[in-house]
Amino acid sequence: MVLLGARLGCRVLVSQQSGLLDEVGPLRCYSRPDKEREADGTIAELTPLPSPSSAPEIVEALVAALLHWPDHQDDYPSWWASTLHVEGYLPYKPTPEAVEVALDELREATA
Repeated sequence: MVLLGARLGCRVLVSQQSGLLDEVGPLRCYSRPDKEREADGTIAELTPLPSPSSAPEIVEALVAALLHWPDHQDDYPSWWASTLHVEGYLPYKPTPEAVEVALDELREATA
C-alpha cells in the first residue's frame, strides 16, 4: 500500500485501496534535462574557495553582545547573525558564515 499523497521520486502516488489506482505503474519523472547545455569542465578543475576573513565590525559587535549575553557564547552562528542585527549591534544582518569566522577568531584570541 502506498500512502495517500505520499511523495515518492517525481510523482505523487495514491493508495491502491482507495480504488483510484488499479496498479502501481512505473515511476514517471516529468522534468527533462536541458539538451542544449553541455558540461564546460570537470570536477578535477574545481578549486576551493578562499578562506573567508572576518569583518572587524562583526568581531566588535560580537564582543559587545557577548558582554550582554555571556551564556550564549556557544549558540549557533545563525542565532548570532539575527541577534546582532535585531538588537542593533550591526546595521545589517551578517551571514552565518561570517559570524562563524568572527566567533572562531574570538575563540583563538582568548585561547
